[in-house]
Amino acid sequence: MTDERAESNVDHYKEVLAAHLKHIPPPHRSVLSPHAPYTISKKSFQLINEATAGQIISIHNQEHPAEDELYKTGKGEFMELLVMFGITSSPFPVTGLSSLQSYLPYFKNDQKVFLIHNTFIPPGDIQYANQYANNNGLSLVYCLCPNANLYIENKLPPVEEFVKNKCHIVLGTDSYSSNWQLSIAKEMQALMVSPYFSNMKYEDALKTLLGWATINGARALNWENELGRFEKGKSPGVVLIQNDLSSSKRIL
Repeated sequence: MTDERAESNVDHYKEVLAAHLKHIPPPHRSVLSPHAPYTISKKSFQLINEATAGQIISIHNQEHPAEDELYKTGKGEFMELLVMFGITSSPFPVTGLSSLQSYLPYFKNDQKVFLIHNTFIPPGDIQYANQYANNNGLSLVYCLCPNANLYIENKLPPVEEFVKNKCHIVLGTDSYSSNWQLSIAKEMQALMVSPYFSNMKYEDALKTLLGWATINGARALNWENELGRFEKGKSPGVVLIQNDLSSSKRIL
């Protein structure tokens, strides 16, 4: 998106969302969300912020080093891609800061923001994001999709830094365009070999990962009263997982 097309684009997607919601009985969880820092202009971020007050949104964050380079210098691989589409200069403000520090301040309407991937997020940005959220009424959720990161960049996100900074961590898969399968068990298996978990007792690692895959996700989506644990009054699904996390099968 560019600033010149921001209003027309956002209006179009509002119409798409409205048409979609006609086929979904309330309550629903559908909402406008920005895709990634390198596809949303300044004005577009402002309009999305206005349209998503108090809602749960997501954005792909620092999945590739070129995201930061685009905001820091206005150059790099993503700028080369934009040139192929006839855009000769960056439609995004050159801030000299990382992409996360450049776009997160646009959100200030009590949103819960899922930061997806975070493969190349530095420790300082995690601390910045958590502090910004605490000071501005936001909630942050760090969604890790390790197999997608291994598929594209052959790199895992900095798990230890998220734990150290007491981040709310959940697991995802991304899509078949960037993954071999869509299995949370396989995502857990991928993280088992990360430096953070490889030195931990298997039982302790499994307990942590199961929390990220179940109750943490339920809490992040405000479904903790219905899903996430085996408790009276809840209706979680039941998945049989092999001990080595090599496969899983839903049984209820």
